[in-house]
Amino acid sequence: MRGFATGTHGSLSFGYSASAGYETAPTLLEQLAEHHPGITVTTRLLSTTEVLSGVADGTLDAGLVRCPPPTPQLVSTLVRLEPQGVLMHGDHLLADHDEVPADALADQTVLIHPREANPGHYDAITAIFERAGITPKLRLRRLFDAAHTPVTQHQAVSVVGASALPGLPAGLIWRPLTPTAAIEIHLLTRGDTHRPTLTHFLRTVAETTRNRGWLRIGSQEWASEAEADASVIL
Repeated sequence: MRGFATGTHGSLSFGYSASAGYETAPTLLEQLAEHHPGITVTTRLLSTTEVLSGVADGTLDAGLVRCPPPTPQLVSTLVRLEPQGVLMHGDHLLADHDEVPADALADQTVLIHPREANPGHYDAITAIFERAGITPKLRLRRLFDAAHTPVTQHQAVSVVGASALPGLPAGLIWRPLTPTAAIEIHLLTRGDTHRPTLTHFLRTVAETTRNRGWLRIGSQEWASEAEADASVIL
């Protein structure tokens, strides 16, 4: 019983969006399992909207999403600034570049989700184009597509995070954007929750973020979310 009282044994419900499932969420779960094997985590793969509502109504103890909107009843903690790059077919005309200048996308068709799916992330991506002074053609994808079908079929390119690299379909390549751009990934919890198991999870998240250098971009490191914007350009 003492393990349950101290939070070393117990359960958590954790939801995350598909994009956070490439590397960030699995890494956090692996670290929690390693350091606190007595905590059982129930995971749910959900849309950003579902993660937000699930944490708010108590269905989820914590959630992980990109660029969440300010929500009064939720505590949002910056976990990662994820470098962004261009996903394209291996024989694309930009594939020979070690880095892709953002303004090189001016004449490209860029695959992106509808704004209503995640307004914060959509705005952060389009802000990269605005800062580069370009207005590329946007092709909306209605469903999450891990195969990146329009990209594999030479119909578009996509701006995605570096965490997508390990699972890329054959024939696709990723090149970092320049100037360096990064998108925020946040952990969401409720401010009125003080469960011991959640406290252990939050400590694990903080340690993992620090040890992995997830808030470091180049020579700069953000100590808190107050010092970062939804889309960071260096």
